[in-house]
Amino acid sequence: MRALSLLLLVTVWQVSGVSVLELTVSADELSVDDTEQASAVERDERQSFFAQFARVTETDCTGYESELEGKCKKQADCTSSDGEMDGACSQAFAFCCVYKPGKCGSQLKTSVGYLQSEDFPNGTSEGGCSYSIAKYSTDVVQLKIEFLVVELAGPTLGECMNDTMQITGVDYPNNMNIPLCGSLTDNDPIYLSVKNTDSDTRIIFDIGEDSDARWRIKVTQLTAEEAAPPLCLKYYTEQEGIIRSFNHQDGIGEWLGNLNYAMCIKMQESFCDISFTSNHFDIGDGKLCFGTECATGNEFPLQLMYNCTNGPPVFSYMSGTTNDDQGSGFELTYQLQPNNY
Repeated sequence: MRALSLLLLVTVWQVSGVSVLELTVSADELSVDDTEQASAVERDERQSFFAQFARVTETDCTGYESELEGKCKKQADCTSSDGEMDGACSQAFAFCCVYKPGKCGSQLKTSVGYLQSEDFPNGTSEGGCSYSIAKYSTDVVQLKIEFLVVELAGPTLGECMNDTMQITGVDYPNNMNIPLCGSLTDNDPIYLSVKNTDSDTRIIFDIGEDSDARWRIKVTQLTAEEAAPPLCLKYYTEQEGIIRSFNHQDGIGEWLGNLNYAMCIKMQESFCDISFTSNHFDIGDGKLCFGTECATGNEFPLQLMYNCTNGPPVFSYMSGTTNDDQGSGFELTYQLQPNNY
């Protein structure tokens, strides 16, 4: 589209005693592109000026394209902290800022963020890759790690021989000092204490050759009010749900050896007992204990009832050393039972 600048010239002639007007129009074409560009620059400068003084509350948001959780922030605050703007928030001058560094060696320092392999969702290359997680606040006491997508090579007789994932730089005891492998996608989240840790937490991948490994991990930093109880690697907060071992894969995976950790269920008002039903159970010489009662091998009671009078609902799992029978581990359904009085 072109704009015309008109110059109107008027000449008067006398023809047979009658005055005649001759109009001459001169048109100079101007580029609308130049005009629009100048207007856009002026508009951006004006918005940038007002944005400096705008107040934006860092509320939760969901990225428009990535569909990942983020925080509403001003553009300058998002980019200066290595975030990516992914759609607008309802607040003026606010954008949904999503943190998902994909390069090995990246640092994550935000309340919620994602670590993902390069070229995700495609497979990554052979070699080592590590990320660091720094506390965004001195009030942070725990990290919640969610395995949205983690696909690594599986174990051999319970031992991770090819691809591995390991987490360091957390408080003792660190249940993740034993490498994990296999398919961890949509597995139960884990909670790691960093209350007494001053250095960064590190998530380390070591990928073997001919692997199609890929990962996207969600990291949420928790304050004391949000944290799971101490020593609970896994924490379940719903009235009913599924508890499963690492790399279970609906019964076609293999349990990982030399693991020793606790699982906890949040008690709720008007509920006391907890019933457990086995969907699949094959843990070899490992032990899954509910108070003083432990299950092993492939034998699990038709229904196991845990009474709250036995103490807090904390259940320990100790896997065997060698998975000679290639057992897939366990998957249990739990349900809180209402009080009968």
